Amino acid sequence: MHSKYPMLTVACCIVLFLNACHEIGPVIDFGDTSNLLDTTYVQSVIPQADHKIVLFEEFTGVHCVNCPIGHQLTLDLLANHPDSIVAVAIHNSNPQAEPFSGEPDFRTTEGIQISDNLGGTMAIPSASIDRFDFDADNQIAEYTPFWENRARARLKLSPPLNIHLTDTYDAASRQLKVRATIVYTQTQSEINHLSLMIIESNIVSPQKLPDNSVDTFYIHKHVLRGMLTPVNGVLLNIGTKVPGRVFIKEFIFTLPEDWDQTHCDVVGFVHQIGNNKEVLQAAQIAIQ
Repeated sequence: MHSKYPMLTVACCIVLFLNACHEIGPVIDFGDTSNLLDTTYVQSVIPQADHKIVLFEEFTGVHCVNCPIGHQLTLDLLANHPDSIVAVAIHNSNPQAEPFSGEPDFRTTEGIQISDNLGGTMAIPSASIDRFDFDADNQIAEYTPFWENRARARLKLSPPLNIHLTDTYDAASRQLKVRATIVYTQTQSEINHLSLMIIESNIVSPQKLPDNSVDTFYIHKHVLRGMLTPVNGVLLNIGTKVPGRVFIKEFIFTLPEDWDQTHCDVVGFVHQIGNNKEVLQAAQIAIQ
C-alpha cells in the first residue's frame, strides 16, 4: 500500500536517519551563571603582543587507517613548535569516525558542526590551521602534506590580542570555572568571538592502523570533548577594539563523570565568523 503522504514519510525517515548517525554529546551542567564576571573596559597600559599561537584542528576517526599517521604528524608539529600550537582532535560525521562497538564515541555535536561550518572534509585525516582559507576556495581543511608549511606561515604573524586563561576546579562537585581575559594590542574593527573547548588526552580506546589491524590499546590525544561556549563562540560586544581594550568573561560547568579531569585542558581562541573564519589567537591551560 502506498503512503498517502509520501513526502512526509520521506522527511520522517531522513530525521530518524540523521538522529541515528551520531550521538548527541553529554548534557553539560552550566550551574548558576548569575555571579560570573562579564565585563569590558580600556586600560591605559598597552601590553606587548604575545607570540602567535596557532589553533590546529585535526579531523580524524578511529576507523581511518591513515589517521594514526596524521596523529603522529600532529605530535611532530607540537614538538617542533613548542608552546606555539594548540591541537584539537575532532571526530566528525565521516563514516570512518564511527566508534567501535561498545567503545566510546568521540563524535560530538559541536565537532560535527565545526567541521560543517569549515566546509566539511573530503577525506580524513585533514586539518584546519587557524581556520584560515589558504586557497580562497571555501575548503578550509588541509591535507597532511600541507600541515607543516601552513602552520609555519601562520606562526610568523603578530596576533592583535593576547588571551590569558585561568581556571579553578572542585573535585568533589566536578565543577570547573574558567576565566578568559582578552587584551587587544592592535586596533580591530571586525566582529570577534571567543570560543572555549575542553579536550582530553590519554584516552585508551581502539584505533585502526595503516596495516588494517586494530590497536585495542591505542592512546588518543587532545580529543574534543565539548565546548563551554556555543559553536560560534560568544560575541566580544564592542565595535572597534582599540589597543588596551580588555574583555573578561567567566564560564562555569560540571564535567561529566566519564571525563578524566587530570588529562583535560581548556582551549580558548578569538576568531571571526561568516565568510572569514580566521583565528586571531589561541591559548591552552590544564584543568587545575
